[in-house]
Amino acid sequence: MLISPRLYGWHIISFINEILSTLARLRLFIMQNRSNRLDGKGAEMETNHRLRSTHRRKATNRQEGMTLVEVMIAVCLIALVCGGFYALNIKTLRFEEHNRLATEARSLAKERLEEIISVGVLNLAKPSCTLLNTDTNLSSRDYPIIRQPQIIWHAADGSVVGSTNAAYAEIHMNVNYRSPLTKNLIVESYPMILQ
Repeated sequence: MLISPRLYGWHIISFINEILSTLARLRLFIMQNRSNRLDGKGAEMETNHRLRSTHRRKATNRQEGMTLVEVMIAVCLIALVCGGFYALNIKTLRFEEHNRLATEARSLAKERLEEIISVGVLNLAKPSCTLLNTDTNLSSRDYPIIRQPQIIWHAADGSVVGSTNAAYAEIHMNVNYRSPLTKNLIVESYPMILQ
């Protein structure tokens, strides 16, 4: 009987298997000598058959267990797959954070544009109007979002004029934030025309 290499260390198993194989060959040799004395050729054929079946069993038992190399390759493949899933998860979280930040920046820009609409065009030209000042807000995850309103006064023909001769105002709400996905500064502009 041969021992499976799955249970014990490979070197010990191979040593024990060699000892068992040697004992099996010795046993067969003794049986062969005994049968040669008794029967002649019939017993010799039976002994050769037993010898061949012992070698077959030895070969099959070695194939049953996993070698250390196979285990190491399996562990490496599992580590590569897990590392890929980890990198994909990190990228997905950053993409989600970028989208959340872009949505919050858009809502802050819309909020400021609605405040400007509620004040009216005529009040924007007054020095006491603070709606055209730059301000910084923090997102829900503490990323700074900078709002920079910019106003351009136009005459009726579309030319740029001062606030006293203007027929309408063109307002650009610029929103700046640093993307967690690309680590770059993102600048978005939301234009609006007020008459």
